[in-house]
Amino acid sequence: MRDRWTVQHATSGEAMDPVALFDHFVHALQEAGRASSPQLPAAVRLVGACRGLVVCTGAGKSGLVARKLAATLSTQGHRACWLDPGAAAHGELGLLGKQDLLVAVSRSGESDEVLALALAAPCPVLALTGRAGSRLGRAAALVLDCGAVPDPPGAPPTATYLAASAVADALALGVGSVAAPLHPAGAIGRARRIPVARVMHAPPVVAPDLPVSQLLSVLTGHGLGAVLLVRDGALAGIVTDGDLRRAVETHRGAVLELCAQDIATTSPVTVQARAPLGQALALMEDRPSQIAVLPVLDQDDVVVGLVRIHDLVQAGLG
Repeated sequence: MRDRWTVQHATSGEAMDPVALFDHFVHALQEAGRASSPQLPAAVRLVGACRGLVVCTGAGKSGLVARKLAATLSTQGHRACWLDPGAAAHGELGLLGKQDLLVAVSRSGESDEVLALALAAPCPVLALTGRAGSRLGRAAALVLDCGAVPDPPGAPPTATYLAASAVADALALGVGSVAAPLHPAGAIGRARRIPVARVMHAPPVVAPDLPVSQLLSVLTGHGLGAVLLVRDGALAGIVTDGDLRRAVETHRGAVLELCAQDIATTSPVTVQARAPLGQALALMEDRPSQIAVLPVLDQDDVVVGLVRIHDLVQAGLG
């Protein structure tokens, strides 16, 4: 792959073949995975064990990788931040303490400002670099090798940037969340932090033996697409608009002689009132046959509400 690239493009001023570019990028990612895999579990443990700040640094495109790594770790509930290596040389090095971890990203491992920060850090250093034997690699407590695939000749950092980004993302996702991810805004935040109780409706409740003729008026009157059957305070089933429609198709005019329990789903999928909206959405959609409404129960399994897919869409999950 690298020989082919050099022959085709090293001395050419022509535009680069986009198909060959993709081939090169894929090769870079594969090489990054191969090179980083031996030390990735240890790096995950090192970051996960940090009880102070995980401080990420890098210059140029490597700095962008470090910023993203800090942002991802912060999103997952870890105390992480970005530190500009140039600013660190002018006093901001004081941010680091013995309990912290410095994650230094450098393609060559020879960036002077990053190396100066790593050598002066009072805490362990984790290096993400394409050259494990570089000065940064030798100064680090642990090295995550990002692979040795070069960038296309004459091009800015691209393959090496993708490789380092992939290794950084694997590291962050391997560490995982220590708490509910902190997205106060956006669809991710709403899915994870807003409880079902905030958007549910007061449940229309009927007795299991209610005649279908009367059930029809309850369904129509509440306009929520479903009614809940309750017996002795416990959920006994649910009848949706779809259940009623299917019952009419099956029983024709005789459907009016039936009771609610005759056409109900007697073991419906339910959701807890304190569950996040994302869980309700998953219960509705991650199944062979999607459903559009869920009974809501409290911690004692008492019926307290009804939530619809429409309510989740209105809350911003659509």
